[in-house]
Amino acid sequence: MQHGQMKMGGTMQQEEPPKQGMPAEMKMDSTQMNGDMSHPDHMAAGHTHNTVGFEIGDLHPVLLHFPIVLFFLVFVFDCLFLIGKIKEPYYNVSHWIVIAGAFFAILTVATGLYAAKMGHPGNSYVLLHRNWALTTLAYSVGHAVFRGYVIKSKKTFSAWIFVLISLINVSLISITAEYGGLVTRGKSLWMHYLYQENKRP
Repeated sequence: MQHGQMKMGGTMQQEEPPKQGMPAEMKMDSTQMNGDMSHPDHMAAGHTHNTVGFEIGDLHPVLLHFPIVLFFLVFVFDCLFLIGKIKEPYYNVSHWIVIAGAFFAILTVATGLYAAKMGHPGNSYVLLHRNWALTTLAYSVGHAVFRGYVIKSKKTFSAWIFVLISLINVSLISITAEYGGLVTRGKSLWMHYLYQENKRP
């Protein structure tokens, strides 16, 4: 009797050779594979960021530092002008810094709106961050218009006015930045600090 043959009922039958390939339990057709990969468990939670091409929203984390630094710098200038450490005409530079800060604030908010749509859909803090950002932008633009008026009119204003206006501006920026941290990192430095303070006996 040759290999691969067996005798059954007086007749010779050819034994089928074992099939080669993957075990049945490891096989998966293309529909099953596509279905599993499209399941939410296989995707980042709520994240639809396009990792292939360039998006306008990708500029947001780069641009946001400019208005923050510029407006805080102006606040320092205003405080130094108040105590007499800076005199005109050197202090006039602060007016132009505010105008530059407002320009970068427009770009930051515009790119942030794109970033919110493409990267954090459904995030509960996105709306709060967006609303504070729009409020801060409106105030910053108004601040820049006032500084432009000061440059053009060459009128003299009390140093306290500049300090107060800048203080409100940096406060709005700080609140907006805090909610931005909650959107991207899920935590806020100041809110975490206040929470730890409240837990102390």
